[in-house]
Amino acid sequence: MLLESNLNQDNSRNSTISNPLTHYVCPLLKNESFKQTFSAFNGGLAQTLIGQPLDLCKVLIQTGQFKSPIAAARSVVKNEGVLGLYKGSLVPLLGVGVINAIMFNFCFEARRLILKHSETGALTLSQIYLSGTIAGGLTSFINTPVEGIRILLQAQPHGIKLFNGPSHCIAQIWKQAGLSGLFRGLGLTFARDTHAHGVWFLTYEYLIERSCGLRKCKREDIPLWELLVYGAIAGDLLWLSVYPIDVVKTIRQNDQFGLQAKFHNTKEVVMYVYKTSGWKGFWSGLTSSLLRAAPVNAGVFCTVELCLRNLG
Repeated sequence: MLLESNLNQDNSRNSTISNPLTHYVCPLLKNESFKQTFSAFNGGLAQTLIGQPLDLCKVLIQTGQFKSPIAAARSVVKNEGVLGLYKGSLVPLLGVGVINAIMFNFCFEARRLILKHSETGALTLSQIYLSGTIAGGLTSFINTPVEGIRILLQAQPHGIKLFNGPSHCIAQIWKQAGLSGLFRGLGLTFARDTHAHGVWFLTYEYLIERSCGLRKCKREDIPLWELLVYGAIAGDLLWLSVYPIDVVKTIRQNDQFGLQAKFHNTKEVVMYVYKTSGWKGFWSGLTSSLLRAAPVNAGVFCTVELCLRNLG
């Protein structure tokens, strides 16, 4: 147990005698890395709980099963009930929280390293973008298998159950393609996440910095509604900047393995999309993604900010 030492010794001693819990501070709450990790993990949980239904609709559209998010949602609810909208959510619910925590920590550590070599003691916008790309690139190695499993589970047509759950899906992938099967689409995920998260963090931090400058206030004084708006804008710009890559990645990861595989490389997927749908095919499901991105990313950034504020 630790006691805060912001009071003088006598007052601290008297307060401790009268109420030994008044000034107790959990040691973990004094650890910046713990606070950042805990806050980011909760942001990841918020991301999954808010965005899973629309993410399911996005996958169903990108894999060619439906033309609109409304049609996809209606079909899922009709055939599988409301809980069907959370099909395949166990992996992202657990995985996204961990991934978010890791990604934010990578970003914070990258910023610290950059600041060590900064003459001004402040990050430029290009350095904020760079720290985001580093974080996105590193976490893409975790994102690839997690998203691949989620896509295969979500894209299963109603009445045709190829996988009984995440563990069965992993086992089947491993049996058919081994480790390379779990990491299929890594190059596309890396390309998407490096730029996407650079844009994501850059947009959000720019809006925060601009608000603080106009209001002449501290970051923690920015009202809740502004945090939500800035998170929503950052989320939509993220997807607009990389959406065609995500479409190709989804189709690639939803393919079968071995001799039954329809595509053998990224180029074949790109040519398939162009031949079947033209340039519009690379933006298939964009409406669903933008509808999802706004509330999801508003929730992520707001959750992280509020957790950090309350943890002190």
